[in-house]
Amino acid sequence: MKKILLSLSLLLPLTAVAKTVDVEVVGYGRDIRSATKDALVSAIIQTNETSIKTQTQTSVSTRAKDEESTLNSKFDDDFRLESNGDIKQFTILEQGCKDDRCQVRLLAKVKVKKSAQLDELSRKLLTINHPVGRHSKAFNTELDARFVAGGKFAIFEENYASDDMDYILDLEVVKAVTAKRVVDNRKTDPMTGKITGQKSTGYSSVYEVKYKVKSAQSGQVKFMGTKASTSGRNNLALLAQITAGKVYEDIHNAVFPMRIASVKHGIVTLPTSGKHIRKGDMYQVVIFGEPDYDPYTEEVIGHSRKVIGKIKITEVERKLARARIISGEAVPLGVLEPISKPARKKASKVAKKPKPQPVTAKQSIVAPGGGVIL
Repeated sequence: MKKILLSLSLLLPLTAVAKTVDVEVVGYGRDIRSATKDALVSAIIQTNETSIKTQTQTSVSTRAKDEESTLNSKFDDDFRLESNGDIKQFTILEQGCKDDRCQVRLLAKVKVKKSAQLDELSRKLLTINHPVGRHSKAFNTELDARFVAGGKFAIFEENYASDDMDYILDLEVVKAVTAKRVVDNRKTDPMTGKITGQKSTGYSSVYEVKYKVKSAQSGQVKFMGTKASTSGRNNLALLAQITAGKVYEDIHNAVFPMRIASVKHGIVTLPTSGKHIRKGDMYQVVIFGEPDYDPYTEEVIGHSRKVIGKIKITEVERKLARARIISGEAVPLGVLEPISKPARKKASKVAKKPKPQPVTAKQSIVAPGGGVIL
């Protein structure tokens, strides 16, 4: 078993209150061990003002399998750092090597001291370039409220410049129209002059928005999409609010896919709001493995995936939901994917068989003269 020496000295006041936060970081190195070490150092640096000073040691073992190294990140005790901070545990989300460069993405649970900047630690910084046009005010108000209430994004005014900004959201109202149609079925009887039928007015409304989420550092479009809401009424303001909710859900689920927070005594806990999940919903638990690369750009385009279990929501609270395991297993940090409910088949109408009628004299198949009626 080899040992990695890692030490950090925290420069925060001793009277500060300790706090544990989850940090997702990426580390680089010549092998998996050095990349993991780099990621752990990054996790500490992101959560504290730090300086590498003395040494604290922990053991990280590797085992060879099919010419690849798999990191064993299970610890019997906390990953100790000098002074008052430590990494409680970490879980590797992705790992891989190409040529002489290895990359590890992990989620570390870091015990740090409370400071003002920690309130924004796990949030993604987002500046929104709001759309203009018909009913855009209703859309913008609802969208901002969704991001603020979600708690995972820190929202800044349009074109806000900062080196720490993560994403820029560009929005455009593609369509906001209501078509009106009048149907006149009235008729006048020429003999009596009486008017029958009626005159009715119908509407067809659609509110459609296109969005782009770009990297604030490079300007590269990370993902984009279009969301629309339709109605048979003249209610564009309401459709604008509904569309804002759809845009938020798209972006939130892309940046923060739903994961399992903990599994204790067979009870699965999910950090999510009751607005986005309902009692009785079914999810499958997915874990990801080695990355797949684009042969031209060498960009990671996906990962091998494995469904390991299914869960069912049993309880929904303000900021969390609980579920029970239906099949397989559930693991912390497992990604959840909704299982769509099968559409109910409408019972086909079976033609009723006519009831047999009693045979009368007129219906008799035998003629009075004894002949058969064909």
